[in-house]
Amino acid sequence: MRLLTLRNLIVFDVLLVVLVVVNGPLLLYRSLSSDKEFLPATLVEIQVFRHVVLFVAICVLASIVVWMLSRKRRWRESVVEDFNAYVEQSDSIERGAEDRPFIILWSVILALVFLGLLATIRLSFTFQDKNVAWYDLLALEDGIWETGTAVCLLSGGMLLMAASVANRKALRQPFFALIPFAFGLVLCFAAGEELSWGQRWLGYETPDAAKALNVQGEFTLHNLGGRWANQVMIVFFFLYIGIAPVLAFFFVDVRYILDRLCIPLAPIAFAPYGFVGVLFDEREVFSRIWGHPPWYLDEGRETIFAVAVLGVVLHWDRLWRKRRRGESERVGPARRRD
Repeated sequence: MRLLTLRNLIVFDVLLVVLVVVNGPLLLYRSLSSDKEFLPATLVEIQVFRHVVLFVAICVLASIVVWMLSRKRRWRESVVEDFNAYVEQSDSIERGAEDRPFIILWSVILALVFLGLLATIRLSFTFQDKNVAWYDLLALEDGIWETGTAVCLLSGGMLLMAASVANRKALRQPFFALIPFAFGLVLCFAAGEELSWGQRWLGYETPDAAKALNVQGEFTLHNLGGRWANQVMIVFFFLYIGIAPVLAFFFVDVRYILDRLCIPLAPIAFAPYGFVGVLFDEREVFSRIWGHPPWYLDEGRETIFAVAVLGVVLHWDRLWRKRRRGESERVGPARRRD
């Protein structure tokens, strides 16, 4: 089946315009708030998301217009031919099952991480803010969970950059390797932000100018002017881990776009953790699920996402290694025949 048909895109664009008109982000925030009152920084976040929705609507409309005007253009015919060839090849591929042992192993790791976070939440009822050394080492700032999150992000980012360089010659369009390379840079940056760039370990003070703008008083960028970056992270990883693999599993055109753009695709077995990560939030409506814990659940969310992303990158790298070996095996006999 195909998802990105002209009719579906038009319907989607109309829905986006409606969300802008009725201020959908504000309605969403109200549904998740208990007192329905927002801080100025939160109101800024709402407006930012509203403008983002408008920007996406404009981009979708522009893509529709460009595609409609590109009839009989060579580049469009080339894309259609390449897509048809991809569809024929994809019929013989088990979607996401080409590395089933690794997917099973990493699914078990994700389940264990989730259970560990859940146990930490339960422990927080007793040990939060009680100066218990082993609990603080586990759950507080720069503790085991947060440090593990940073290690996963940094490892995934470095591997993704290295793999994108190694894979560039195997791509139909080598410059598309810049996409996973840029994603790897973002992951490395996120690892530094997670640990406040070692501020608490090295003991340096936040500059006064940055402290006045940072809601946590730290030497970081993602808390400047509010917690908007955290909300962006939630949306991105929900779409990337939870939604994208489901769409790619059922719609061949989504798989085609992600593959041709060299974007690592999460196996569908990881998708539930995209939804679980969203539920790890400090808002009251989500906290009820876990029993109103005093521990900040968004730390757990970041850990879930980081472990899932590391698994996606490892899975993607393993598939590309197999693809490169397959290419070399096909080229080898041909050279010997020559």
